[in-house]
Amino acid sequence: MLDRAGKWVRRAWVPLAVIAFAFLYRIGLGLLDKMGPLFIIDSRANGGLGLSNQGLSVVNGFGTGAFIVASVLGGLFVSRMGLKKSLLILCLCVNIPNATFLYLNQSLTDNITIITAVVMIEKFGWGFGAVGHMIYMMQQIAPGPYKTSHYAFATGFMALCMLLTGWVSGYIQKAVGYQWFFIIVMLAAGLSLLATILAPFHQNPDGTKQPAKA
Repeated sequence: MLDRAGKWVRRAWVPLAVIAFAFLYRIGLGLLDKMGPLFIIDSRANGGLGLSNQGLSVVNGFGTGAFIVASVLGGLFVSRMGLKKSLLILCLCVNIPNATFLYLNQSLTDNITIITAVVMIEKFGWGFGAVGHMIYMMQQIAPGPYKTSHYAFATGFMALCMLLTGWVSGYIQKAVGYQWFFIIVMLAAGLSLLATILAPFHQNPDGTKQPAKA
């Protein structure tokens, strides 16, 4: 019976690990995605930066530009290094720049140039690192006779993470304040890194399965 249970665990490990990766890779970003802009425009009395909506649009405009450039560079990085060697680096790029909001919370600067530069760093990390998430799902989850369905299934878990974290982020921030909220965002990176370290590479880049180990 123990041998049978062991075989079941080994058989279930790969699908569970890839689902965990698809769901958890952006968990920190999911928490930050809704509350980051609100922090920028929230009043200083509430612990925010107090920018106007016009100021936020300027910040987001430059941030979007940084995201686009980083996405292109991230794709070139993966094509040069290969996904297996670069995935952990890409995960770090998604999560470490989230500390920029903790810096803004501590400094409470009113200099829009500094705020824009800091947000650009965060968006650059997101754009660079998010490439790994998408390519992993294409290479390791989608291959098989039902590529479109498998890829849609994986992106569904990604979207579910963004939905759930976006839903609870406001409640968390209200309960603990901005400083602890941004600390929690950084702690959530641990789940993202763990899922990335444990993510299996059972498919070759061309979509063929890796040979079974003896």
